[in-house]
Amino acid sequence: MRRELIGMAEDRIERAGGAPKFRIEGIKTWIEVGQGIATIIAVILGAWWFLEQRSISKNIRLDQTISWQRAIGEDHTNLVMLEVHATNIGKIRVDLAPGLLEVFQINPRTPAPLALYKTNLEATTLEPGESAQALFHVLAVYDSVSAIEVHSCYEVPGSAWKSVDCAFAESHPDPNRKNKYWNLLSIASIGANAPQTISESSVH
Repeated sequence: MRRELIGMAEDRIERAGGAPKFRIEGIKTWIEVGQGIATIIAVILGAWWFLEQRSISKNIRLDQTISWQRAIGEDHTNLVMLEVHATNIGKIRVDLAPGLLEVFQINPRTPAPLALYKTNLEATTLEPGESAQALFHVLAVYDSVSAIEVHSCYEVPGSAWKSVDCAFAESHPDPNRKNKYWNLLSIASIGANAPQTISESSVH
């Protein structure tokens, strides 16, 4: 009896044209599944491309340590120790041309920025994860100076215009001479109750 009922139902479906409808529904289902899979693949490929682009970008972190102490046997003089490190925090090798370090007096104030010291940072090649000392210098400063500004920078390799004056290169009005650079600016107090040492890192 059960088989007969099933057979009758199948006959009715065929006579009503139901079989093609079922096939169309099945095709639509498969199309929707395929579209879903294609969307997932597109999202995965987009994420991979984004990560791949980040993995080939150069990235350098600068670390500055500024410390000071009284100069024994020298009246009215403090010794300021300047130390700069460069670290490759990217995933590809970076060849750094000579960078720049500048020290300015900011307290007491002067009509124009008073440069106390200027020199190049060491040229170096850094593999991913590597760090190198870019500079160590001891600077004698009169104890009348109570605060200094220390600026260190490296130009990003591949810049069109070669210059060790990083801030100038970045702000130059000629678009062909605008260069990107990694830089770090620190303010340090000297003397009296000022901290003996400060350390700061750039974030890129």
